[in-house]
Amino acid sequence: MNKDEIAVFLKEITLFKGIPSDAFDEIAGKFSVREYHTGEIIFLENTKADALYIIVSGVVDVLKLSKDFTSTSSEEFLTEKGSGDFFGEMSIIDELPRSATIRVKSQSVCVLILEKEKFAEMCRTYPCLAYSVAVKISTTVREANSRYIASLEKRNKELECAYQKLQDAHEELLNAEKLSVIGKFASVIVHDIKNPLTNIRAYAELIERKLHGVKDVNDSLLRGACVIMNEVDRLVTMTTELLDFARGDVSLDKEKVDFYNYLLELAENVQGRAEKNNIQIKIEPLDEKIFLFIDKFKMQRVFFNLINNAMEAIGNNGVIRITLENKDDNFVLWKIKDSGCGIPDEIANKIFEPFVSGKSNGTGLGMSIVKSLIEKHDGTISVKSKVGEGTEMNISLPKFKNV
Repeated sequence: MNKDEIAVFLKEITLFKGIPSDAFDEIAGKFSVREYHTGEIIFLENTKADALYIIVSGVVDVLKLSKDFTSTSSEEFLTEKGSGDFFGEMSIIDELPRSATIRVKSQSVCVLILEKEKFAEMCRTYPCLAYSVAVKISTTVREANSRYIASLEKRNKELECAYQKLQDAHEELLNAEKLSVIGKFASVIVHDIKNPLTNIRAYAELIERKLHGVKDVNDSLLRGACVIMNEVDRLVTMTTELLDFARGDVSLDKEKVDFYNYLLELAENVQGRAEKNNIQIKIEPLDEKIFLFIDKFKMQRVFFNLINNAMEAIGNNGVIRITLENKDDNFVLWKIKDSGCGIPDEIANKIFEPFVSGKSNGTGLGMSIVKSLIEKHDGTISVKSKVGEGTEMNISLPKFKNV
């Protein structure tokens, strides 16, 4: 660029607004012209200021270079500047080291360079230039503050996320330690416990049968025999849950199942207990066949666990509704809704976590096992509940697909 071309260019720059037109020939003579190429550093941060730079053509990146704790160099992109923009003004005014690094982004960059002393002389001669620089510095500071605040907010969110992950990891570690203890305990004694429990139940059942044939038998004896059997069943269930949960890995023996008819069969097994407590189990009719690929024994455990919970929540005189419907082409939605007491929010929000139970006599593992078995079948389970209005379990399971 010659002197005339520089003068014409400078007249269009906001920085020089207010300077008389006839002064640009003199001003243009104070600038030198230089060209830089892709990746070239025009100046580095923390170096001494020597000049003001104005971009004629091309684009540069404004960067903040640093070293992290591993001593690896890193860079933070601040902004980019193009034709008509200028940079380097702050350091030549406050006489502090450069606060950023300027690197060429485009294929080439042409810049006008005004040495520090000449810049200071021009500011004294043309106060409007000093004012324009001050406005630009103010804008730059505001932009830097906004970027800094945004960066702090981003890092704060990252810290919150990291803290939450740390808390989750801590909870997982505590649960793992609990499971380790339970696993050792369960594997050693569970089988030894089951044998005497089985004998106790068998004799209690025998006593109940014998008493049924005796006239004028005391009802409390019959109730006592039933209590023994029920408590034995509960202990067996608890030890089985402990053992299964401690083992962790569950293998599945899947087969194609007409799921609606399967649910009808399972419901028959609990009908007697339900009738004793005046509880109706209603399975909504289904017009079409829905086939699932499941482990029938494992899904039976899911069914009995959920139905038993529903019955306990109802106590006496209530309804359990079971529905099955197509969720979409790939999944079926299975719902179990009871008219029981409902689950408090503080329990419902954590009901699938290990060792969380709303019962005074529960292990807190039943729903964890249910969730684990559903997820092993590539399904999901969720709960809706309100105290005094009952509970609804929603299970989504994949349909059987012919391969």
